Amino acid sequence: MSELSNIKITSPQYDDVIPSTGNTVKLTPFRVGDEKALLIAQQSGNNKQMANTLKSIISKNVVPVNIADLAPFDLEYLFLKLRAISVGETSKIGVKCKNCEASNEIDVDLNDVEVKKDENHKNFVKIDEKLGFEMKYADLDDMMKVDGENIESIIGLIAASVKTVYFNEDTYNIGKAEQKDLMSILNDLTTTQFSTIQQYFETMPKVRKDINFTCKSCETENNQVLEGLASFF
Repeated sequence: MSELSNIKITSPQYDDVIPSTGNTVKLTPFRVGDEKALLIAQQSGNNKQMANTLKSIISKNVVPVNIADLAPFDLEYLFLKLRAISVGETSKIGVKCKNCEASNEIDVDLNDVEVKKDENHKNFVKIDEKLGFEMKYADLDDMMKVDGENIESIIGLIAASVKTVYFNEDTYNIGKAEQKDLMSILNDLTTTQFSTIQQYFETMPKVRKDINFTCKSCETENNQVLEGLASFF
């Protein structure tokens, strides 16, 4: 074995906090292998591969952490913080003008990105006097499957986000075996009842950054909000 094998690379560590729990963790920058894996996942255009790669990178570069316990916005936040300490705090992002839709390249400081929490967000959704749902944060894989124009994918995400169903005095813990019946219940809700569940997702904590810029094309003043991981690439 070559004596080169005795050389060990040490990486700096940075303290940060998991948004959903407040637990302190230590972050280390990406390795070259992480960058390669991320590039391959991005080029694949496969959301599942992208989500799995993101989880793998976080599990290797954030300690202590249990990926299964992290909410999607935790994963997004930690990944952006890792990116900031790995490839630079400032990222150039293309943003469309709200007036003419021309793309504008904006410098965004990733250290200023935060998780916005809505005080009205609750994990219990009361449908009526008999029925209520205890919600949980769906896996990132489930979030990335959603097509905003496909109602079935939205209902699928909601079903994946229900932890417990309460009906009268009965309690039903939701697992894979209960998913089909739960989907039927969701499909039977009225529009008003369904919107009550949607409120849970609309008020869910989000990775976000307020930006202001003047459009290079039409000179319109833009005040916009970047939300979610995709907005920062």
